[in-house]
Amino acid sequence: RTSSCVVNLGDVDGNKAVNSADALDILKHATGSKKLDAKKEELGDYNGDGKVNSFDALTVLQVATGSLKYD
Repeated sequence: RTSSCVVNLGDVDGNKAVNSADALDILKHATGSKKLDAKKEELGDYNGDGKVNSFDALTVLQVATGSLKYD
């Protein structure tokens, strides 16, 4: 038995889409007003530097609005 699961980098709310709500959750985590669990933190670290910060939130927002394409 096999299962296929696609997870999008930046999709911290798990709705299978990268959107402004994800960027907001990442920004809230970066500012300390919301804590992401370990898996969501991994997805929120968009640039892969080991930290979830405002740069990740900005990048996810740019992806969500189409001003930045992602792989």
